[in-house]
Amino acid sequence: MHITRAVLKTVVVITLLVGGNNVCSVASADQPDLISEFSTALGFTKNQVFDASISDNSTLKLSVDECSFCGAFKNEDTRNRIARASLEWLLSKTGGKTGTVEWYNRSRVKIMTISGSREQSEITSGLPCAIKKQ
Repeated sequence: MHITRAVLKTVVVITLLVGGNNVCSVASADQPDLISEFSTALGFTKNQVFDASISDNSTLKLSVDECSFCGAFKNEDTRNRIARASLEWLLSKTGGKTGTVEWYNRSRVKIMTISGSREQSEITSGLPCAIKKQ
């Protein structure tokens, strides 16, 4: 009886370890695809977006090289166009009616957020310089 329990415990532990590793590898394998898919759709170059994740099927969190977006984010029209295109991409990707896209710099400081639907959305900024007009 003790041998059977020991064997059973070993099988359970191995299954959990192997299963956990497979789940982790699938999640990390999807991230580069998400970054590439998003960047291609919006016309960004390699390394402009270095981290992307979708949580709760409604929030896209992006980490970007803020230096490559500096001029774009200071121009209100360009910033708003990029934000709306990002929200549109998220909603198309998830099939949702509403969503949120959060942009962060390398230091994880929020640059901007857009929330809402295709018809009505609100753009806010975490950095004062990102909303100044030129």
